[in-house]
Amino acid sequence: MAKRTKIKEQQIVLNNFKTVNTYFKPFKIPPNHLAFGMNVDFTEDGKIKQRPGTELIQSFNDMVALCVWQEVRDGVVYEHLLARVADTLYMFNDDTQQFESLYTDLPTDVACGGIGYVDKFIFNIASSVYYIQYDDDTSSYTVSQITDDAGNPVNLGAHWQARGAFYEVFAERVWLGGDGTENIYFSDVGDPLTWDANNVIAFSGRVTALKAVGEFLFVGTDRSLYKIIQTGDSNYPFKVDLLTNVGVAYNGIFVLKSTTLGAILTNGRVLAFDSFIQSGSQADDTIGLPIKDIIADIKPFEFASSLNVDDKVYLSYQLDNNYYNIGTIVLNSNILGWTFYSIPMEWTCKYKGQVYFIRDNAVYRFNDEKFTDNDDEFDTFVVTAILGGDSPEIQKNWRKLFISTESRTKTTFKFSYTVNLTQIWREGESKEFFGVNGILGEAILGSFVLGGSWLQHAKIPLDINSNGLILKIEKTSENSDFQINSLKFIFYPSYRRG
Repeated sequence: MAKRTKIKEQQIVLNNFKTVNTYFKPFKIPPNHLAFGMNVDFTEDGKIKQRPGTELIQSFNDMVALCVWQEVRDGVVYEHLLARVADTLYMFNDDTQQFESLYTDLPTDVACGGIGYVDKFIFNIASSVYYIQYDDDTSSYTVSQITDDAGNPVNLGAHWQARGAFYEVFAERVWLGGDGTENIYFSDVGDPLTWDANNVIAFSGRVTALKAVGEFLFVGTDRSLYKIIQTGDSNYPFKVDLLTNVGVAYNGIFVLKSTTLGAILTNGRVLAFDSFIQSGSQADDTIGLPIKDIIADIKPFEFASSLNVDDKVYLSYQLDNNYYNIGTIVLNSNILGWTFYSIPMEWTCKYKGQVYFIRDNAVYRFNDEKFTDNDDEFDTFVVTAILGGDSPEIQKNWRKLFISTESRTKTTFKFSYTVNLTQIWREGESKEFFGVNGILGEAILGSFVLGGSWLQHAKIPLDINSNGLILKIEKTSENSDFQINSLKFIFYPSYRRG
């Protein structure tokens, strides 16, 4: 007589889920990782919330470049938000929440940044270098061009690109790069207004990135990654090491949470490296999946800007040398994983704790109290595996899904699922959640079509090489804040006769 095995309820609890696991493809992720997140923020390991909305600050009639200046004057730190539009330099007024004209006689080439050094702000327009400084006599800020001892304007070269330069402060000097050549330039020590013609370092390949990480200065070119260190020798103050022959994308070096950990973007892939990496060593591929694999229709692109705020790195990307970006990737440096913001951003900066950015010749900022973009609702969803392909289980009979949330307002979630990443999403039950903490309700997956047959309770045959069952959770109600703390799946293994 055939013997039946008793069906016993089993559970998988996802209370420490992260973004993309660094060593798995999207179809080979374990159940406690996410394959994809759209317009969500990771507050900490295992908790997801809707990203903040954005608000329009001011529109302009031409391309805008943003930068932040932390001025140190008379022992006091003043933070300024600057905007460059055509021939005009603006400074943000915190009282009126508008930009006010500071200087209106600049060349029309767009400058895309600059850097503060004590009480001066250094920036370039084409090959000319300028600075801003407070004038005690007029009680206002003045803009002047940097000149040499003979009174002639300092000229950095004839190849500066309109999209601007990279700026860093390293070894008590201001450094610039990004003129379309193999050169980077640096000021005299302790003096950002003096630029000697010999203060130039040449590299192999076009300079594409410049970033100080800890006690080192990293330089990226379209061919290689270099590290500059101080020698202590006044005759030869710097030593240049070739680290690896990996081309770096435009502005593709950025700093993660730790001051000793950096990352580079190359060929649509992000590589992490420790700042103490030695010559000839390869950067460790430890952060994420190729971006081109994640974004199916991606074309060759370069990043336009990166910004580290609250343990997240905002990477705004662009396509085919088009200066208007189509989206932003957010890297959470705590968990080394990706999420995506559907909003295009460029020239991102942090000013007084808030993220400001440019889109379509206008300045916007994120607002933690808003959950819409300029009064438009944005899509929010996450995709995760219920059962990954490396699971030893052969069949699962799924019954229920629990979600633990911290919704401030009533929020409706819609549940969809697919098998083996077919991208044929089957919709389950939508469920409203309301309250704070605890198990607030359950969403029953129910029956769905698999392989042309109706299978009660979503009975899914899986082998060890399959991709598993993938779940998509969408927020459907408008203008509501929510946070997902954990997911719990209840299922019954199918029984065998024997």
